Amino acid sequence: LKEIHQKSTSQQLETDLIDFTRFAKNGVFDLVYFDESGISLKPVIPYGWIKKGENRRLLSSDRRRLNILGFLNVNKEITPYVFRGKIDSDVVISCIDAFASQIKKYTIVVLDNASIHHSRKFRGHVEKCKKMGLELFYLPAYSPELNKIEILWKQMKYHWMTPTSYSDLDTLEQALYECLRNIGTKHVINFV
Repeated sequence: LKEIHQKSTSQQLETDLIDFTRFAKNGVFDLVYFDESGISLKPVIPYGWIKKGENRRLLSSDRRRLNILGFLNVNKEITPYVFRGKIDSDVVISCIDAFASQIKKYTIVVLDNASIHHSRKFRGHVEKCKKMGLELFYLPAYSPELNKIEILWKQMKYHWMTPTSYSDLDTLEQALYECLRNIGTKHVINFV
């Protein structure tokens, strides 16, 4: 992997990711996609259908939100961490450490180039990640389509959550957990 980080082209990184996926599916090592997301009381349902002449209004607030961090592997299994509060380097590091304590073999963690993934504190944690069996693989800039868990967050927000999920923060949290519990049964992942 050392030479992978020295390669600079976006195309080469995409090719490496395809190879990683193949090796992971063959059990050589594990490959997981990592990302953070926020879900606020401001619903992201872009439109809806109502009878002609009717008006519907969905009250919302965009101040309070839930944050979710997660790891999605190539077997479509998710390890989520949901909480109220802001995401900072300490939170990301804690979630990575919690995840690392569960791994059974060498694991490549695919992540984007968010500033939180390059903070001084996070960079200082990279060597500990390696000692725990995690190798960090940064995607090319502006390539959310390559981070499969970003696609999962979009599916959850735009397709699996309903307008009634956004009535208050407790209801939203309950709906989010319900959505996460139903991944693989009611909510099918077909993009990994």
